[in-house]
Formats: sequence, C-alpha cells, structure tokens
Amino acid sequence: MADPVLVIKSPSLCSVEELELFRTFLSGRPDVRMENLNERIAKAGKLAFAFSGGELAGIAALKRARKGFRRRILESQTTPVLLELPKAELGWLYVDPASRGMGIGAGLVSSLCRDSSGVPMFALTTEDNETMRKILLSNSFSFSTGIVMPGRVPYLLYSSPALS
Repeated sequence: MADPVLVIKSPSLCSVEELELFRTFLSGRPDVRMENLNERIAKAGKLAFAFSGGELAGIAALKRARKGFRRRILESQTTPVLLELPKAELGWLYVDPASRGMGIGAGLVSSLCRDSSGVPMFALTTEDNETMRKILLSNSFSFSTGIVMPGRVPYLLYSSPALS
C-alpha cells in the first residue's frame, strides 16, 4: 500500500467538505465533547488529515486550548510540576482502526510538530495509550505529570521541549 498523503491546513483554508469530514471523524468518540465542536474545530490552529487509498485514514489537530480548560488541567496535576500551560494543545489524534499500525498517527503528529516548529504545546493521553505515549516521546515531548479531573479517566500530561 502507498504511503498516506498528509495534509495540514488552517481551518480557515479548509473547504466546507473538509471541515465536515474532520467533524464526522471525531463524532462518536467517547472522549470528545460534541458541544460547540464546529466552533472548536474552526478555532483550531491547524488541522491535519491523512488519506490512504483516497479515504480519510486519520486526523489530528493543533488546538487552541481555552483558558478555563488549561486552568482545570493545572489544578488537576497529581504532582504539580507546571505553573502554566501554553494555548496550543496537540490533540484529536484518531486513526481509523483499519489503518492502524501503518505509521499514520506518528506521521500526523510529526507533521504538525514540524509545521508548528517552536510553538510551545502540550498533549494529553490516557494511561493505557502506549502508542500515543511513544509518538509523543519520539517527537521530543516529555512526560510532565498525571492529570485526574472529576468525571474523566486519568490522563498523562506531556509537554513540548519549550516547556520542559
């Protein structure tokens, strides 16, 4: 199979169809709040798409994390190590189950990091997501601390080199 085609765009440069494709790919994910999702997608810094065989195989984004969300993360550190978080959050990384194991997730994250070189960012992942932890570490993120927020599964907080 051919290498996936990776496309990174500002949401303002995406077509209506691309934005809908991104939103649809996020729909139904248990950890994605659907409230105001179209608005949050539109306000993201960058959207990344991976196409394999002409079909969408994965997505990721450099999101603009809201001040209240960043504050809740900082207040939920199991071991307080960070005093502030940047506005940029690497997230919404999802790869279609049929396309996993092909390096699509790693390619999306690496491309977003390269495209956003020098932008301080953070990422959250669940404790059991070993693949995401490896992808973050291979892109020079470092583990910062655990995050436990009421009503949510425990997360691990990773930060880009600019924050470490």
